[in-house]
Amino acid sequence: MYTLDGRFPLDLVIEVLSDVNNRTKWEKQILEAELLRKYNESFFTSRMLIHTPWIENRDFAEKVLTFQVDDSYYIYSSSIPDKFCPKRSGCTRGYNIFSVTRMQKVGNKIKVVNASQKDVQASFTGFITLGMMGEKTADSITEYYKGLVKRLRSMMNV
Repeated sequence: MYTLDGRFPLDLVIEVLSDVNNRTKWEKQILEAELLRKYNESFFTSRMLIHTPWIENRDFAEKVLTFQVDDSYYIYSSSIPDKFCPKRSGCTRGYNIFSVTRMQKVGNKIKVVNASQKDVQASFTGFITLGMMGEKTADSITEYYKGLVKRLRSMMNV
């Protein structure tokens, strides 16, 4: 769980997280991002090239759905079939089995909870390498939220 400053409007947080074309501006691990197709304001497909230390970069192609239930906002994503978006040459296709993020305003804070499962298509050696990252993974999550907050502040001129 992560907590954001409640001064950020929830709809702005959703907008920033859903703005594929600007993800490289604040999320350091994303090398390239592309909106494949926008079906409506809450459903789109995208593709991102993710930097993965010590192993080949990963190419993810996903469908993303944003929605609200009561006072919580959600972002759900999962991979789209390869036939709809062939993988980039020179990298490995990663698969987002599922990812769901829940955001809820509680008092003067926004609680953010995420659960996800990724298949990074790593060999046994690759999994050992990824497993050795330990603190590096925690650092990248912290960097993700620092980047998000920086982007939100710049959009609000704070």
